[in-house]
Amino acid sequence: IGSRKNEDTFDPLMHVELSKEQFQQAALRAHVECNQAMHQDPSLDDSLSGTTAISVFFHGRRNRITICNVGDSRAIIGKQDGRSLKALPLSRDQTPYRKDERARIK
Repeated sequence: IGSRKNEDTFDPLMHVELSKEQFQQAALRAHVECNQAMHQDPSLDDSLSGTTAISVFFHGRRNRITICNVGDSRAIIGKQDGRSLKALPLSRDQTPYRKDERARIK
């Protein structure tokens, strides 16, 4: 009885993984819906606000993570380097200082 797994526990390895296209569509939809909900909330003054978000998705069997970046947020991960931690970038800032980003927003 003590070793029986709780049936309500989420196990990502027991679920079907999304294709790259399915994941991109799901992430885009989630960010757009979140942005719309915040704009519709009368308790939030968004008159001087922009949109920025970082989302992380952990893929079960593939032992990978996918980072979704909207705006100028930044995701990093810490890696042990001897006795110290080293910050490694997981995303690139979406700012007009990047040539490719300037071309995208024109």
